[in-house]
Amino acid sequence: MKKQLLSLTLLACTIAATAQQQHVPTAPSTVGNNTVVVPQTPLLKYQVLFIGGHDAVATVDAQGNPNGQALAKQWHDFIGFTKDNSVGAQDLGWVTVNHEMITANLKIGDGGGMTMYKLRKSGDSLTLVNQTLPDGRTGKFFNVDFNTTGQTGMNCGGITSADGRIWTAEEWFQSSHTQIFAGGNGITDTSHFIIGTTSPAGFAGFNGTTLKRFQNLNYMTEIDPRTAKAVRKQYNWGRAGFEGGVIMAVCLCLTLQPAKIV
Repeated sequence: MKKQLLSLTLLACTIAATAQQQHVPTAPSTVGNNTVVVPQTPLLKYQVLFIGGHDAVATVDAQGNPNGQALAKQWHDFIGFTKDNSVGAQDLGWVTVNHEMITANLKIGDGGGMTMYKLRKSGDSLTLVNQTLPDGRTGKFFNVDFNTTGQTGMNCGGITSADGRIWTAEEWFQSSHTQIFAGGNGITDTSHFIIGTTSPAGFAGFNGTTLKRFQNLNYMTEIDPRTAKAVRKQYNWGRAGFEGGVIMAVCLCLTLQPAKIV
């Protein structure tokens, strides 16, 4: 039986610490053939909320319609949190998890991926919230739909802004169709992608630009955690192998001549 060390994320620690201030001994738990061991801590209580490759996520097809469930992707990296600020809200908010695993999948999308779920505090514990999304999907875990923005290559770090907006970053730079196709295991659709055809870029001058499929990867992509949908790719931020980023409270704004997308 394999033993794995569970690394507590800053997000989970922050939420759990506010709910419980007591000594918690090491408590191994078994998932499949693996034993998860959490280091002893005098301050924090832990909960396993979501397991990639084990928990099922609600999916959509290429047209954005509910398409059943599939096991979530794995290789978690960035974890974002968006507070529920609605009037009378009983829930804490939405959690978004990036997956670096590159997998071709008709249900959960090619390339990288992302999962969304919502949390509520119940006593000293956190509970998962059942949701119904605008696209008709129901359940506790949802695959983020990147169909309208042309998918992602692999989802590494990300950004949570002060107002709860979420961006997912694509780390491994893609430079050819052969590289992203990966023998059928990566991005299977290597046709051209026209910006604005399925989702407006949101910036003048970008809509209508034709890109080779690999050239449409490696941009920061904004997602709406409330609907588990990609909003737009930030073409205006440039193309690079992004690890992550930050929205600064004060920034120096420069006016630059728009560059050709390559």
